[in-house]
Amino acid sequence: MVRDWDVIRKILLKLESLDDIRSNVDSRQFATENNISASMAYHHINMLRERGLVNATDTSSMDGHVMMANTMTWEGHELLDKMREPKLWNDIKSEATKRGIGLSFEAVGALFTKLLATAVTNIQ
Repeated sequence: MVRDWDVIRKILLKLESLDDIRSNVDSRQFATENNISASMAYHHINMLRERGLVNATDTSSMDGHVMMANTMTWEGHELLDKMREPKLWNDIKSEATKRGIGLSFEAVGALFTKLLATAVTNIQ
């Protein structure tokens, strides 16, 4: 399954919006709300868990695969801070495409730093 950075961003934004630590992002509900497959939502929350960006529990049963994410780690918040603003996020994706590089955690960070430095220089 292909990693979709926009799905990752939406999961992190959804987690950040939770107002109670007993709340969670259920992969099946997230899939329905975002018009993606349940397996895609499960896979992306699981990838975030494996990378140490979210705390999540696999609650799969005979009814199907379900991943429940309830909080972000420090690193999850750091990644979201780089992806949060829609214009900056689109600039990061555009810059990656323009340079012919795939998005990775490292590339998102490096492109964010480059675009931030450019923005700060333009202010001065």
